[in-house]
Amino acid sequence: MKSIMEDCLRRFLDKGDRMTYEHSLRVGHLARIVAAHVSGWTEEEKEAFVAGCCIHDIGKRMIPLEILHKPTVLTSEEWRSMRRHPEIGMRLLHINGYMHPPVADIVQYHHERWDGLGYPHGLKGSEIPEWARVCSVIDAFDTMVSNRPYRRGLSVEQAKEELRRQSGTQFDPDAVELFLNVPFESFRAATEFCETYPFPGSSRWKRNLETNVHEAQMNATAWRRSGQ
Repeated sequence: MKSIMEDCLRRFLDKGDRMTYEHSLRVGHLARIVAAHVSGWTEEEKEAFVAGCCIHDIGKRMIPLEILHKPTVLTSEEWRSMRRHPEIGMRLLHINGYMHPPVADIVQYHHERWDGLGYPHGLKGSEIPEWARVCSVIDAFDTMVSNRPYRRGLSVEQAKEELRRQSGTQFDPDAVELFLNVPFESFRAATEFCETYPFPGSSRWKRNLETNVHEAQMNATAWRRSGQ
């Protein structure tokens, strides 16, 4: 599972999409904290859940940066493009042979809503796989508390209140309860991008990954210039 995360995150860096890269790391870290408080999952299931949450946005690799990082409201056409990323993500998993069913469920269904108004398939309630329902809450929390090009992030308390407000409409009430019942001191470090990543020892791994990608990009630039 670690290799799946490494490949996905490397590709975000290769594309220059640091915003999605950092969001993916934070969601993976939050998922690890949540999974630690679930008594019914095996350790193998917990690791798979963390991996799925970390790569939930893998489909955004194929969405243009000018859409992902646009500082204003998306147009209807741009929004249609953005909404394709779960299905694109599924195709990328299939192409790369990463079709672990629960992980694939997270990638494909993390934007479905409890009330059936989500995408890409309009699934409702328990039709949505359990891990995707939990990831949806984690994803939304990180999105709310993080600064984006078009707005400042909410406070932790504001984000928690929004989760409560949307419980039973956007989100599975049980998934919201699971998330909010985790002691929030456990989450505090994860609301900022810091030395908290999806797996043990990944602070050093992250620095190595970023260094390797940067060096590869510099070498590619030098090679292109030498050919001019």
